[in-house]
Amino acid sequence: MSEQELREVDYQIARELFGWSAEEVDAVRWCEAGSVVDCANTTRELPRYSTDIAAAWLVVDAASRQSGDTLFSVARVRGDWGCRLGGTVAVCNPTAPVAICQAALKRLREKEVLASGASS
Repeated sequence: MSEQELREVDYQIARELFGWSAEEVDAVRWCEAGSVVDCANTTRELPRYSTDIAAAWLVVDAASRQSGDTLFSVARVRGDWGCRLGGTVAVCNPTAPVAICQAALKRLREKEVLASGASS
C-alpha cells in the first residue's frame, strides 16, 4: 500500500472507530498536504494506526469495546499477518498494523449492517 493509502486507513479509523468529525479529519489532511490552514490551532495529532503497532493496539482495544467482541487474534499466515475479531472476521496483510485496522473496520461495518437489519 502507498503512504497515501495507509493514511486513508488512519482517517477511516479516526472517523469510524474514534468518532472524529469529517472536519477534524479534513483539517489533518490539509495540514499534512501543506495547506495554508493554521495547523497549530485547528487540528489534533492523528496517530498512524496503519503503520505504528502501538497505535494499532489502541485500535484493538477500542474495536473490541465498541463491537462487544472479546476475541481479537493476530498471527502470521503464510508470510502475511492475519487478524480475527469476534471469531467471524479474518483479514490478511503484509503488516500487522494494517491487518488490525482492516479487521476492526470490517467488524464495525458488519455490526452496523446487522444492527440496521434488526431495526428494519
